Order: sequence, then C-alpha cells, then structure tokens
Amino acid sequence: MIQGLPPLTVNTSVPIGFFAGIDGNYIISIDSLDNFPFDMTIILEDLTTQKKINLRKEVYSFSTLQGEHNNRFVVHIIKESTDLKLYKNEVNPDIIISGNTLTFNSVTDTEYFLEVTDMLGHRILTKNLYLKGVESIQLPEIKGTYLLKITEKGTNRHLIKKIVIN
Repeated sequence: MIQGLPPLTVNTSVPIGFFAGIDGNYIISIDSLDNFPFDMTIILEDLTTQKKINLRKEVYSFSTLQGEHNNRFVVHIIKESTDLKLYKNEVNPDIIISGNTLTFNSVTDTEYFLEVTDMLGHRILTKNLYLKGVESIQLPEIKGTYLLKITEKGTNRHLIKKIVIN
C-alpha cells in the first residue's frame, strides 16, 4: 500500500482502513521496503489507543472486533529534507526535526526536560517529557534559528542541537 504512493517530496499522512474477519489480535509490520528511500521515517498512529510507533523499528500489535475499520490508523511518512536531521547521541531518544515539528522516538521509559530557546537565550518552549515510543511536539511557527536542549532527568546527560524553522 505505502509503496503504491507517488514519489514523496513533502511529509505525507495516509489514513489506513482494514477489515477484520474475526474478533482477535492483529499485527501491523513492514515486510519489505523495496524502492522506498531510507531517508523516510514511517510512523503508525493508532487513533483509538493514541499510540505512535516507528514501523521501521517495531511491529505493532492490537486487538479489534470483527468488521470494517476505516478510521483507526494513520501512517505518517516523514521525508528527510535540508531542514530535517536525525540525531543519535548518548541521550536517548532519537529526535527528528522537520519544519516546526519535533518527533521523539524512545525505546525506553525515560523522563526528559525539553527547552527551546532563540539565539539570544529567550525561552520559546519548556516541557517535561515522559517518553516511551513516538511523540510529536509542535513548535510555534516563527521563522528563525533556535537551540534545542533535551536533558535526561536525574542525570547530567543532555543533547543540544541547532534547529532552523524556514
């Protein structure tokens, strides 16, 4: 289904419908990504449970009742661009920056403190984060250059990155 899309040049969200033949447990996974660029992150959002997972890294299991379900899932495809970078550091989680959206992907239950400042040190956003899985945060749509600092609570481990919102 996803591989049937035209070439992607911007971030795309695709609603996913399905028919369950019986009540039960099901899984959603990626079998292969032939002809699908590596620079794309594929996030599955379950609108019923509010869970988000990175399908490149995880398999999603869920239970459902028999029948047609047209509004349960959305697949978000985030295409890397010049303003999007994936950072890995001693500080888990992975951080994807695309425009004014920050997407965090954490494989462990961890608390973080997020601070975003402009280049003069004025705070734009501060937030306590408890991450397990994928979570997105929208920054104000104010063009400029900012510093993102994420600190793992209870430690001095942190990551600082410059981000640009065009």
